[in-house]
Amino acid sequence: MSALKRSYSPNVTATDDVENGWYVVRIQYPEDQPILDIVLTAGDFVCRLRACLDHLAWQLATLTTSQPGSHICFPITEKDSLETQLKIVKSTYGIPDAAVALMKSFQPYNAGDLYKSTHLWRLNKLWNIDKHRHIGHHAVISDEFLRINVPNASFEGEHIDNCGIVKIPLAMKDKVNLNPSPGFDLRFGTAKDELDLGIDDLFEIHQFVADTVLPAFARFFK
Repeated sequence: MSALKRSYSPNVTATDDVENGWYVVRIQYPEDQPILDIVLTAGDFVCRLRACLDHLAWQLATLTTSQPGSHICFPITEKDSLETQLKIVKSTYGIPDAAVALMKSFQPYNAGDLYKSTHLWRLNKLWNIDKHRHIGHHAVISDEFLRINVPNASFEGEHIDNCGIVKIPLAMKDKVNLNPSPGFDLRFGTAKDELDLGIDDLFEIHQFVADTVLPAFARFFK
């Protein structure tokens, strides 16, 4: 997990577009292999963390049978309904009732409309994105890279490939403080799923599973 803590700085350049009256700042995101390594590590991290919950469910089922069913898993559901409860029954068949009740207590649906803020929902959604679509991530430049010392200043921004472009009126050039080596953060998730997590969020999810969820089931194995 230490690889997730590495950071890389983009290359920042600024030029005068006299013809159109802009001070143009370009932020070139790095495309080197280490960033790919971070993304791949994060994808592996998410899959392994989600898998450990299913492993837990399997081990719980072995307390009552030597051959758990193929549908055994740790269910993670966002909305409570009859269909949800039937899904839980199917995926926890053979698991002790007390353990199933504990699984239900961790379900995102207990947070109501705030289910997307729960750690298990976020973990499960990232897992599904990584498993079925792609390793969902994007880079975000720290807002420390650019400061404009003019109240209510307006500027234009766009993104082309791996380059972010900010255009500021040329007349305001001397009011701009530019950090040539800003930091940036890798974000995970998709706008479609209303999921936008940073590396620190991944660590919080891990901590919740490792320190809260898994220990809660320890009593079943004593």
